Amino acid sequence: ELERQYRSAMGHRLPAVFEFYYAARETWWENRFYPAAEGLAVFASEITARKRAEAALHMANEALRAIIDAAPLAILGLDSEGLVTQWNKGAERMFGWTAEDAVGRVCPTIPEDGLAVYREMIQRVMRQGPETGKAYYRQKKDGTRLLGSVSAAPLRDAAGNSIGVMLILEDVTQRKQ
Repeated sequence: ELERQYRSAMGHRLPAVFEFYYAARETWWENRFYPAAEGLAVFASEITARKRAEAALHMANEALRAIIDAAPLAILGLDSEGLVTQWNKGAERMFGWTAEDAVGRVCPTIPEDGLAVYREMIQRVMRQGPETGKAYYRQKKDGTRLLGSVSAAPLRDAAGNSIGVMLILEDVTQRKQ
């Protein structure tokens, strides 16, 4: 692979960047080739720690995705405008809409008369922090309503800014009747 990248950089006279695993030393390397009039400038950096961190992050994300998908409750991600960014299998079972139906749109479970309250809840959680166990009426795809106990927390970017909300909804209709 190293030889191929070297020849490509020299032949095309274009910079090239690639990573490779050096099995003999169990290390990862990033190589940068920069063609120059005098030949080729090569910079190599050991990136094993970065690759391990990326692998650990991938595993943590996969674990969270598995938990979210296996949860019997509806788990939703919402952006600051109230558009759905995540919609788990529990939400599909509870409400009848697929992730494809919901993602990128205003949450389809919000009844017409609840839209203002929905948007206010998102802004409040983003400003003030988590809320737990608040009751809101939601609507299924077939038009029937359910009473949901909603717990929500702000989603934050790397700088700590609120960029949306994650919420968990449990159908408590039977308990309230």
